[in-house]
Amino acid sequence: MVYFYMPLFFFFFITSFIWASEPPCSEFEFLVKAHEVQAYQRADGTHVSSASKNNYCREYFIGTKSWVKGFRDTPLQDWPYPERFKKWTKLEKEIILKIISNWPDIYQNWKGAVIHRAEKSIFKDNPGASLPIANAIILYDNFFRQKNREAILAHELAHIHILQLNPDKMKAILKLSGWDISSTSQPKWTGEASPLKEDSKVNPGEDLSNHIEDYLYSPKDLIRTRPHIYSLLKDLLGPDFKLKDQK
Repeated sequence: MVYFYMPLFFFFFITSFIWASEPPCSEFEFLVKAHEVQAYQRADGTHVSSASKNNYCREYFIGTKSWVKGFRDTPLQDWPYPERFKKWTKLEKEIILKIISNWPDIYQNWKGAVIHRAEKSIFKDNPGASLPIANAIILYDNFFRQKNREAILAHELAHIHILQLNPDKMKAILKLSGWDISSTSQPKWTGEASPLKEDSKVNPGEDLSNHIEDYLYSPKDLIRTRPHIYSLLKDLLGPDFKLKDQK
């Protein structure tokens, strides 16, 4: 009897070991099986040696791993407005991750950001919002009806990003854009320049976020209409601050 069951036991032992050795992939990853990579030469002439690859998980949307952890199905604590929050759907998450997969490295690798889902803003037709102090973005139903969702999402992260940027360089941009910032506690819109967007006159943070949004998604228009500000933004944000498909 012992000899009869031994092969069956051995089979289950081996297959269990194989299954256990596969890395646990998330819902936005797929398993790449172990394989051999042949030696090859890159376009720049660099020689790459052959290698054995173990099983590993690969993202469906490259560069988004940190953001997958940021989706929240709960209300945002300390959110000041009486708005109803809701759960994310998988399709909505995929839409967001596809956008992020084209972002510059600094945005793809943004640490600790969370994205909450809400039904409707108290502000008419508003697609998104942010709470920079909480490193948080809120997206409403209206966001998913917009054609420029990519730019909207980047705009909301820009509100958080500007907290880490050089204050003097931002002041230079704001002055050219039409702001009197001689008093940082009470900046004033001077009207000496046309606003980039209508809501650029609301406050300096909104104006800067609009400029960063256009720097990413409408760079040619920004170069044509505001070449000096574009140059200042390039200095502020760095040469690598470009969408992946623009490099």
